[in-house]
Amino acid sequence: MISGYDHGQNIFVISIDRNLNCEWVFDNNSTGKRHDEFHFSKTFLSEIIDRLGEESSKAQKLQIPITTTSKFTANTNDDLIYLMFTRSNVSKQSRFKEIGFIRFGKRDLYFDDGTSLKHLVNCPSILDFYIRFKRNGFGKILFDLMLKRLAIHPKLLAYDRPSFSMLSFLRHHYSLDQPIWQHNHFVIFSNDIFSF
Repeated sequence: MISGYDHGQNIFVISIDRNLNCEWVFDNNSTGKRHDEFHFSKTFLSEIIDRLGEESSKAQKLQIPITTTSKFTANTNDDLIYLMFTRSNVSKQSRFKEIGFIRFGKRDLYFDDGTSLKHLVNCPSILDFYIRFKRNGFGKILFDLMLKRLAIHPKLLAYDRPSFSMLSFLRHHYSLDQPIWQHNHFVIFSNDIFSF
């Protein structure tokens, strides 16, 4: 069971790899339709990634988007995007509206543990996170689904240039209230990350 989830809302989440292949993660589908009956073209997914990436950059007051389809698909790090939608049925046709996304990836990073620089290979990282509709619980649902899927605790993730709202989100929902800023603009919350 996902905490904070309102069963009256018809939402679902997919994960997308850099080849724009998608896999179902969560669906409160009450229509009885199978997941594979909903097909998303690569063009449709590209448009959504670009649109949400642009909105994310504006929300963070960045000059250029961190996440675009071209950057995501050119990346050799096997990043994943977790994408959340709402679905409504109009005249027996499903209409989809994107809510937000998380971009997850693994990076080779150097962190200061207080005594020396440590090299972490394939450090699990949150690279971008954006929810269009704030304060509706969507961000928490999406983040929890990602954590469950990856079987990881949020304190064992590195966060790339987290915004004030991202830090507030982590403090409020996961009690991560002591960010350790790094020279590479990543933030970690625990030295446990070095033994993960």
